[in-house]
Amino acid sequence: MNIKKKLSQDKKILRTIDRIIAQHGHYKWVGMISIFILVAFAGDLYRDHVITTMAFGSVALTLGAIDFFLVVRFDAIYGAGPARWRRWFVMNHWMSGMFWAIFSVSIILYYPLSTSAFLVVMLAIGMCCLTNVEWSPYYRANLIFQSAVFIPLIFFVLLSNTLNAYAIGAMLLTIYAMLLRQAKMLNKRHWSTIYDRHELEMKARDLNQAVTIATEASQVKAKFLTNITYEIRTPMNNVLGMLALLDDTQLSPQQQKLQEVAVQSGESLLHLLEDVLDFSRIASGSVVLNESMFNLRRCIDQVLEVLGPVAHGRGIDLSSVYERNVPLRLKGDRERLTQIVSNLVSKAIGVCDGTEVVVRIRLDRDDKMNGRLSVSIVLDGAELAGNVVDTVFEAFCRSEDMQDTNEETGLGLAISKGLVECMGGNIGFENSESEGTYFWFTANVGVSTQQAQKDDGAKMLRGKIALLVGLPRGVEESLRSELDSWGMHCTAVGSVKDQENIIELLKRREQEGHPYDVVYINSPLRKNYNLDLSEYMLKNADVKLPKQVIMTSLAQRGMDVQHQDQGVQDVEWLTKPLTRSSINHVLAKLFSFDEKLTPSDAKRKNDDTSEEQDKHILLVEDNKVNQMVARGMLTKLGYQVTTANHGKEALSILDQKPFDLILMDCLMPEMDGYAATEAVRKREGGGKRTPIIAMTASVIEGEESHCLAAGMDDYLAKPVNVVELGGKLREWLGEGRDQDIGDDQDVPLSGQH
Repeated sequence: MNIKKKLSQDKKILRTIDRIIAQHGHYKWVGMISIFILVAFAGDLYRDHVITTMAFGSVALTLGAIDFFLVVRFDAIYGAGPARWRRWFVMNHWMSGMFWAIFSVSIILYYPLSTSAFLVVMLAIGMCCLTNVEWSPYYRANLIFQSAVFIPLIFFVLLSNTLNAYAIGAMLLTIYAMLLRQAKMLNKRHWSTIYDRHELEMKARDLNQAVTIATEASQVKAKFLTNITYEIRTPMNNVLGMLALLDDTQLSPQQQKLQEVAVQSGESLLHLLEDVLDFSRIASGSVVLNESMFNLRRCIDQVLEVLGPVAHGRGIDLSSVYERNVPLRLKGDRERLTQIVSNLVSKAIGVCDGTEVVVRIRLDRDDKMNGRLSVSIVLDGAELAGNVVDTVFEAFCRSEDMQDTNEETGLGLAISKGLVECMGGNIGFENSESEGTYFWFTANVGVSTQQAQKDDGAKMLRGKIALLVGLPRGVEESLRSELDSWGMHCTAVGSVKDQENIIELLKRREQEGHPYDVVYINSPLRKNYNLDLSEYMLKNADVKLPKQVIMTSLAQRGMDVQHQDQGVQDVEWLTKPLTRSSINHVLAKLFSFDEKLTPSDAKRKNDDTSEEQDKHILLVEDNKVNQMVARGMLTKLGYQVTTANHGKEALSILDQKPFDLILMDCLMPEMDGYAATEAVRKREGGGKRTPIIAMTASVIEGEESHCLAAGMDDYLAKPVNVVELGGKLREWLGEGRDQDIGDDQDVPLSGQH
């Protein structure tokens, strides 16, 4: 393809050329108007030929106005139609050439070989030379303009039939020929230059793309290795921290929970290693499913229990809702199904901006022995771009819209996709206005002919009435479904704050002879829970109070002692996420249909930790496990502890009250320890200085100097043991405490920043 034809189709190039020609066109009109005024009014033209002068002037002003309008309104007119703008501008350019040719001929005829004739001829030559350069991209338009100017001049000069006229005509003809040759050369050179520049830009762009692709590939690999290292190290450090804390316990229920968390962390490491192997197996097509009968609800419940603390930490409620036809026992690969659900729920928690993630389970039966399990993980408050749908299940694919707090590599979802396909199902991600944003997958499963039945406790619960207060939609649906299966009736009230209406509702139901038997009160995750409703019911209700179930996260369970101290009876605590076993366990305790689950009247003993301590320490740490371990150390040493998750939160807490010492992690989200320390020192000015001790796992040379330069007073390297921590605190607090800390209390903080 011809170079010009190839590039003339590039609208961007043509627009640039047209803009340059339009911007430089005013030089031509400045010269034309100036010479016209000089010749017409300084010479004899206006005096001898008034009408002719006025006619030429009107034409010149009209053509100049058109040119000016096309230049000023370039963007608007060109944007509406580039070809139309170019046609008008070229025609006006030709008309200006013809005008000057006619004007020049008139001057030559009126005043042959005069100064005026010389001026108009010289301007014509200069104007053509300038146009030759400016209009070099458009050879044909330039050729017409040159011809419109020179041919009339040459013709009428030769008509004078004198020797001087012949000489001038020959000179004009020579200049005309030279300009035509130059125009052709300039046109060819112009497009060759544009072509070379265009090709150079294309090659540079291709090279940049290749470099970008190679860099991104390298970054993905490096990121993957970094994430794997991080994911392996974190669970192991968690295990060490939790098991170290267990050394001082006697496995009370709370300590048992810590032990379970430690075990789960160790198992997380094994699961991660298995993920790597699974990905390799899926890629090679060597996955083998281990099918057996399993309890589907227990499988889902275990996933929610493990991920519950993570979700609650982000203010997200987890729940599961089963359609009535979903049986308890299915045949399939339990571990693989658990792995898929765990991966999807974990991803849902990471990208959810709302308050709920609901797992919905349905079974479509093919026959009595087989069915198709459908699981949807519905997100509240997630708005993701449409292009994410095509890449979310690709390994190592990262999208800004899918970025979560764990910075996952995408390996888990890629594995889930491969496992689902091995089970004969499909997997996907949808954005629907009617159903919301959700992950989903299907899998072929077998159905057991032997299903568990309700025990005798159902007789005691049938007909009982429950009031559900302030439950999120998914949690309410989950609890209502389970209570309905026991034959109970449920009424829901939207808000815990609606205390007076709740009391009126209790009174009205009692007067009608259908009092509530139990009230489920939800503790919101994103607010500091208080027992206002329970206290209000206790103090203001002149009716028999129903039994109460307070629904909290694991982190909120410390409130049960406070509630019992206030004298409220028949209260049980239900830890979220809700599971069938936990719901049934609480019902059995409240209504005593299982002797082993009869409520105990014994009150918990208050520990010495309720006593006021004289030293208060602010712990600034973003890692929850590190917080737990460090808090355990500080509590053992006898200090009061307040925790902050990052620097901004620490500054907010410091605005409310002072502290005796600050333990500051260095690398945190929102605001790191260095910036937070500088802000603290700036606020202090020249006043009282609060000791700040840095805690960091960084092994970079000069880290300690960096901490001291930021305004910190001392430095502790992770993992921190309680002996070293206690000595450092006593040093800065000026104490001589003799704590009984033992000889084997090396409790590590996980090596995270």
